[in-house]
Amino acid sequence: MTVPGGMQASASEVHKYDYRDSVRYWNVVTQATCLAISTVLVWMRMYSKLLITKAPGWEDFCCVLAWLGLVAYVVITFQADKYGNGIHIWEVDESDLRKYSKWANTSQIVYGPLIFITKLSVLLLYLRVFAPSFRSKTFFCIHALIWLNLGFYFADTIVKIFECSPRAKIWDKSLKGHCININIPFIVTSSINVASDFLILVLPIVSVWRLQMRNSKKWGTSAIFAAGIFACMCSIMRLVVSVQNKTVTDKTYDWFPEFLWTHFFRRARTLISSSSTSYSSRSAKKAIQVTSWPSSRSVRQKKQSSRDLSMTELCQSTNCELDDIEQQPEEHTRRIFSGASYTTAGAQVALTARLRTNAGDQPKLCKLHRDSIRTDDRRLDNFPSSNHRRRQTPVTTVEMAQERSGIVVGLNKGHKTTPLNTPKTRISRTKGQSSRRTAFVRDIAREVVGLAPYERRIIELLRNTQDKRARKLAKKRLGTFSRGKRKVEDMQRVIAESRRVAGH
Repeated sequence: MTVPGGMQASASEVHKYDYRDSVRYWNVVTQATCLAISTVLVWMRMYSKLLITKAPGWEDFCCVLAWLGLVAYVVITFQADKYGNGIHIWEVDESDLRKYSKWANTSQIVYGPLIFITKLSVLLLYLRVFAPSFRSKTFFCIHALIWLNLGFYFADTIVKIFECSPRAKIWDKSLKGHCININIPFIVTSSINVASDFLILVLPIVSVWRLQMRNSKKWGTSAIFAAGIFACMCSIMRLVVSVQNKTVTDKTYDWFPEFLWTHFFRRARTLISSSSTSYSSRSAKKAIQVTSWPSSRSVRQKKQSSRDLSMTELCQSTNCELDDIEQQPEEHTRRIFSGASYTTAGAQVALTARLRTNAGDQPKLCKLHRDSIRTDDRRLDNFPSSNHRRRQTPVTTVEMAQERSGIVVGLNKGHKTTPLNTPKTRISRTKGQSSRRTAFVRDIAREVVGLAPYERRIIELLRNTQDKRARKLAKKRLGTFSRGKRKVEDMQRVIAESRRVAGH
């Protein structure tokens, strides 16, 4: 065969190549190790998805398809190793060199679809976890990445198939025709891989840090997705090797480091896809629930738009003392049910006075405000219209809770979950949706017992399902229960359970 110029002396000195010193050894070790780890992780994930949770998704099937493609890619590269991979080109027989060129081109063709399917599995996971809404920016970003990767890898595969005209010239250089410099597509592919990998890495981390949860959970969840840094490093190293080898002619030997980093990149992608989605079986459900919370920005805007008054400010505005307002015992106020704004400052004082009067206690209020209290009391009994309630200045019960006990208990709005500071074991011991709802109602009922008098009065008003306005307000304010009529039924169960607990 024809030996490239500058290699005549080396070819005459070499008589027999010792395969024990060949760099091909690292290819075998890398592929065997990473394929074994990928196989274990992928099928552990499928076992949990199919037999335990019984809720497989499209990302799971894409991951299995990517694993099958990985097995095929490993078989192809092992076949290429038999015909001179990792050996200098002048040491390879001409017939073996043709077979090597065929297998190398086959691996290049398989590479594009395989990388796309692996990335698609990760992006579909992100789409399910971080973009449940069709109008969010994350939804459009994920879809843009999917379609851009699809278009690029489709074009890359076409280039690898028709890199020579005629195609047989890829492995038979004696034929007449034309071939492109295959190193240029390698560099372009590596560059696109680096860019898309960093975008896929940053996208979930940004979404995680927008969630309403503790920083410790944010760091832990981000660490899972940050494992993609290894894939980014592999793609960067592949780009560096591709740039260094853009003019080489000893392709059987000089291409080997590039193929080795390609193997690392492929295994890293499969490992991250399987590990991140298996983690989603435990953690992503929490992330889905958290994503429906109101953002911190909207909460701040809502607080700024409303007039937040504490108990001290309320007393200052009514020229009365803080001791004049009834204080609850400590055992009843250690847990406060905090929700949306229920009533105005005047109505709160009026309800306090009214409940104390019903209990036989004489309210100690300022003389200057008795008339306004009676007016607010009559307005509350008449249940004012929605327009009138909208004009009233709301006072959040969070400030009241902090003044009374310093402990604030919230609920995940829109989801049937436990209060924020309720132990997980209280609910985890129950099984089934009905049992969870019953336990949830009992927990809320215990909190209702410790509410301030005016807060209990508000809940008493909301339980009246015969009043259309009250039912509408219950649906609007108490978003922690199920939808529609069942929400009011749950509210009635809360009241009944609170009375039973209070009776004991």
